[in-house]
Amino acid sequence: MFNNARTYNQEGSWVYVDANEMEKVFDRTFNRLIAGTDMPGAPPPAAGSTGSYESALTPMEEDERPLPARSRSAGRKQVISDEEYLTASDDD
Repeated sequence: MFNNARTYNQEGSWVYVDANEMEKVFDRTFNRLIAGTDMPGAPPPAAGSTGSYESALTPMEEDERPLPARSRSAGRKQVISDEEYLTASDDD
């Protein structure tokens, strides 16, 4: 995605510059999250870190889990017929 933004936008444009900045933020965050894991190319854990995701997880009792949000139309999709979708200019 970042290379695409640099390829198709002029160097120095806001898209090009933002692509560079976003890639730096992504790389730092990704490396922090995978540090100490067994993923290929993962950096070693940071000093003072256990390197385990388990230490970041907080156990939750079964009755503490939030109920999933449900909307009235959950699972339903609105169907639009061609007649409703097409405009007068589409008939030409």
